[in-house]
Amino acid sequence: MGLLAPLMLLSKNLSICVTQQWMPYYKLGVIVIFPSLISIIANSVIFNFACLSTRRIRLHGGIASMNPIRSRQERLRHREVYLLKQMAFMFCVHVGGWAPIYIIAASNIHGYLFSALYGFFFVLAQISTLCNILNLFLCHHEIRQYLINQIQQLL
Repeated sequence: MGLLAPLMLLSKNLSICVTQQWMPYYKLGVIVIFPSLISIIANSVIFNFACLSTRRIRLHGGIASMNPIRSRQERLRHREVYLLKQMAFMFCVHVGGWAPIYIIAASNIHGYLFSALYGFFFVLAQISTLCNILNLFLCHHEIRQYLINQIQQLL
């Protein structure tokens, strides 16, 4: 998706592309909306795979219950709930961090308030990126162990 953002700027007449009224909307779509849709689709596939995997393990291990009400309650176990919360958190941090700056840019508001809001939302976007990176490091067990081992070797 990152390759689509500068695609319109590669035209021969750069001034036409930069001054177009639709350009901020294009950037909003390419940077926020399309990646959000791809993220929702990918997270849905991952969550479905995790649920099916857990169900297969339970069936294979003989843990499955004959009671349909109980088996429905067992579908969303702790692992699936944690995965769903993690996906929702990462999605909300990304959209909440990056959408405001491009919505303001697309609205074409000018003035002192615009500058202050733009600066605040720029920092918010950077913080959301940092939160996503830290969250990936903290939630990925192998990376976390590797970092702990590297820090222990340095000390």
